[in-house]
Amino acid sequence: MDIDERLCLSPGAMLQGGKYRIESILGQGGFGITYLATQVSLGRKVAIKEFFMKEHCNRDTTSSFVSVGSQGSEDIVRRFREKFIKEALLIAGVEHKHIVRIIDTFEENGTAYYVMNYHANGSLKEYVEKNGALPEAKALNYTRQLCDALRHIHANNILHLDVKPGNIMIDNDGNLVLIDFGISKHYDEVGHQTTSTPVARSKGYAPLEQYIGGEMKKFSPATDIYSAAATLLYMLTATRPPEPDEISEMKATFPAKLLEGKGVSATTVAAIAAAMQVNKADRPQNIAEFLQLLNKPNEELVAEVDDSDDTIHETPKQKPTPPKPTPPATGVIKDPPAPKPNYLKYILGVLAVALGVVIGVVLTNNEPAPEAVVEEMVAEEEIPEELVVEALAAVEEVAEEEIPEELVVEAVAAVEEAAVKEIVDRGTIRGHDWVDLGLSVKWATCNVGASQPHGYGNYYAWGETTTKSEYTPDNSRTYGKNMSDISGNSNYDAARSNWGGSWRLPTKREMEELKNRCTWTWTSQSGVNGHRVTGPNGNGIFLPAAGYCYGSSTDVGEGGYYWSSTPRKSFANGAYGLYFTCGYRGVIWDFRYLGRTVRPVSE
Repeated sequence: MDIDERLCLSPGAMLQGGKYRIESILGQGGFGITYLATQVSLGRKVAIKEFFMKEHCNRDTTSSFVSVGSQGSEDIVRRFREKFIKEALLIAGVEHKHIVRIIDTFEENGTAYYVMNYHANGSLKEYVEKNGALPEAKALNYTRQLCDALRHIHANNILHLDVKPGNIMIDNDGNLVLIDFGISKHYDEVGHQTTSTPVARSKGYAPLEQYIGGEMKKFSPATDIYSAAATLLYMLTATRPPEPDEISEMKATFPAKLLEGKGVSATTVAAIAAAMQVNKADRPQNIAEFLQLLNKPNEELVAEVDDSDDTIHETPKQKPTPPKPTPPATGVIKDPPAPKPNYLKYILGVLAVALGVVIGVVLTNNEPAPEAVVEEMVAEEEIPEELVVEALAAVEEVAEEEIPEELVVEAVAAVEEAAVKEIVDRGTIRGHDWVDLGLSVKWATCNVGASQPHGYGNYYAWGETTTKSEYTPDNSRTYGKNMSDISGNSNYDAARSNWGGSWRLPTKREMEELKNRCTWTWTSQSGVNGHRVTGPNGNGIFLPAAGYCYGSSTDVGEGGYYWSSTPRKSFANGAYGLYFTCGYRGVIWDFRYLGRTVRPVSE
């Protein structure tokens, strides 16, 4: 491991005002430096990763401040520093026993850092180098732990893309922990990448597609599966696996020739061969399939793995043939008698549901005409146009039918009840509309600063009530301050300050309720990407992917970043908020100085 100590923090250097003390350098790569440090208040060892692009950054040896080598590098460094911060948030959002745990993050010395649990047993690579090739049973056990971590991130549409023994640590209980998500990629629900940073590769562990430009734009667990199989091969041989072109030359002898005389079962040899196919379409396509290959016939999995998030193509079971109807005594099967017209069901099913509010408006106000109201409702996408057309036809047909008077009275009562329910489910506070989603609070239909549901609205740093041209730690009102929950505090709550009344920022718990109890559908409204969020009662709101502000730039269209009112405990630089993309959503913390959007709530 080549380390240029001139570019690193010196042992004894203090971070965060003496909270962390640097002890030594654990590793250095192209994008960062990892240190062993002591968390002084707790007296425990931690690992700290510092963002430092070796090719573009310099360090002042006196102040430790990190600067950019040239003006042309500033945009590159800024973009990758943002990704570094997102990496920390990404890892924090996919908690798992076999994935490294982030315990802190901050910015200092002109760069960014995040703090992780430190595992004193070192990496899997170091363990094999010290102890030699592992017995097959132990190697398989480790592989299943690794697969459990990969299954978890794949379920969240994330590829690690750098699985190798050096990025796998061994914890105090002897279990594996996957680290270093520096080149990972997040994908949307249809498998398209949501980031465009370059793909790196580690010799012996990267499949062919990581060497070919553009091949990583589509989500495919088969890429990480290749690397997991290569890591298994390393554990069994204590030798770095061959490159894809070398595997092609070995043909049918791979990997059997490398494992000769090592007592490895034919099942494991075949599983490695299948998972390290040069063409990714020939490999297992998900973790469940790879694990099935690793287990001998009639042998149960050693580690139980939940593969409900993986796609397993099974032969569909044949549906039982329904019994034939018993013929009547005459031997002729008669059609069932036609049901009598159910005018009430017809009126309630089509008229009340699709046009209940329209009829209520027409009957009580005598204006506007039904067609005008219909056009307005269709324009606002409250009712699908085809349902409106069908319901209007029903109105005309009902008008011509001779319907028993009691059924008409009953139907009108049902329509009035539906209109009352509409009033209860929706309303206005100080000129701003709300919707009852069936949750503990009512949610606004627009962001603060927007006049339509699809509008992005304004961006606010956490704890601030006005917008600004630049969002930095230096001009943040609350950055570094110990704060309590600000919901409803007009000095800090952008919703209460700008909208007044009972409007306020949602708490972290209320955002988690929205995330967990509602159905989320990625869609587009008036050309704006976002999620349609439907509550338990069927009502919904639209949350646009309004992005966020960092410095003087805004990143919009791929994700939504919405502040809650809840600060992060024991970390005065962070606060919680809702973060979502096409394929991911979570309530996680972020830096307070960043500009995010606000969606108010009310009791």
